[in-house]
Amino acid sequence: MRYDVVVVGTEPAGLRIAHAAARQRCRVALLSPLMSENADSYTARPTITHDLAEILENRADLLPTVIPARTQFAQFSRHFRDLWRKDWILQVEKLQDLGVRLIAGELSLLEANRIAVTNTNRRVTFIRSDRIVLNLSTRHRATQGIRCNGKTIVSGDQLLSLARLPRRIAVVGAGMLGMAWAELLSRFGSEITVIDGNPSPTLGVTDRIAGVWQNRIRERNLRLVSGYDAIGVDSNSRRGLSVILECGLRVPTDLVLAAHGRSLDTDHFALDPFGAIADDRGRLWCDDRSRTAIPSIYAAGQTISYPERNRYAQSAIDEIFPDLNAIPPTPQPRRSRQSTGKPHNRTSTRSRPKSAAAPVATADSR
Repeated sequence: MRYDVVVVGTEPAGLRIAHAAARQRCRVALLSPLMSENADSYTARPTITHDLAEILENRADLLPTVIPARTQFAQFSRHFRDLWRKDWILQVEKLQDLGVRLIAGELSLLEANRIAVTNTNRRVTFIRSDRIVLNLSTRHRATQGIRCNGKTIVSGDQLLSLARLPRRIAVVGAGMLGMAWAELLSRFGSEITVIDGNPSPTLGVTDRIAGVWQNRIRERNLRLVSGYDAIGVDSNSRRGLSVILECGLRVPTDLVLAAHGRSLDTDHFALDPFGAIADDRGRLWCDDRSRTAIPSIYAAGQTISYPERNRYAQSAIDEIFPDLNAIPPTPQPRRSRQSTGKPHNRTSTRSRPKSAAAPVATADSR
């Protein structure tokens, strides 16, 4: 079956693309191995922590009036999942009203413009399109020395399944993901220690973002251990769990959250045989029109690699803050020397070098 546009993945960027294409009267199909043809049976699995922060900051009216304590983290997590799931179902219903077809199953790329979808009954459906948009989901990025076990060492996905939060939490990784988790978990009363090998967690970001991070670290009383990488976790010590640093020091904790970042989940959708160019995290190279090295395949959202990823992030600022540059700067009144309270002497030249010219009288100094 042929479609004008095929979107692979149900991340927010893919849903927006499918919605925009359907409004242009295009024939659109939405494919994903994570969803069911019946939206009610879909199990929401949020993996982007800024969604949590956004709800806490901007949609607090949808949450209880008081954020629960760390012993009630499961209640909060369940409430967030239900809220996230309802929002997803609402978007899917809008797509269905526009005529978008939802197809679930195991995906495999047969040709550059041909995809095979195998459902639970082992029935295969072949989808063709000259415009395939990849909007794949992400997963936890595993690192050497720190292996998640779902109990004492967890990833961001596993953290949302905990019944309660312990008193001490060590967040390994001070990037965008790690800092977002650290700030969020500090709201529940846990003592947070952020560990990162860089001398400063603000490397690679703008001065404005760096200032915001530094303020959040002070406001939330976060403990920052920088300059030493975490090489392992010792769970056999008599003193309890501890994170081992490369310098030999140990950071005691009750729970380790591995936040080294996320990588693209491409296990169910192999692109290497077709000439796709990907970075170390699986994200795809694309040009300024989002076209990958495969002519008929485009990338969207977290599937895009650098440097185009930065360009899209910068262009999104105008959409998020449409009135950012609409208000002109307020002119500051000119302040004379007399208004500052400092002594003013027009004729004194003792502090000036001999070669300096005499001061010129101005209207302000008369």
